[in-house]
Amino acid sequence: METFAEFNERIGNRKTGGYGYGVDMYTKRSGDRERVFRVQWYERNSKYPTHAAYKKALKIARLYGNRSYISEWVQQNQTFPYTDDGLKAAIAFSESIQPMREAFHNRETD
Repeated sequence: METFAEFNERIGNRKTGGYGYGVDMYTKRSGDRERVFRVQWYERNSKYPTHAAYKKALKIARLYGNRSYISEWVQQNQTFPYTDDGLKAAIAFSESIQPMREAFHNRETD
């Protein structure tokens, strides 16, 4: 596993970079050029607790010509400070949400 110092040296001045273990680094778009570590995953949309509920909502939306976007899964992310401790916390968090990632990869599709 690469240390924070090694990763920081490898990244240099780039705005984004992947670390591995589901962790990446990016520069916030707030204008202050702050770097953070980010962990992303997908969760089932709370409006549609099952795939069947999603299909039903999609069918109703198409029936009534509703052109709004309906998503069964929504992307979530958690950010951590761009420090050695932040990297360790991001890796630990990424490992803890692995079951959610597996649920998304094993989802029902049509």
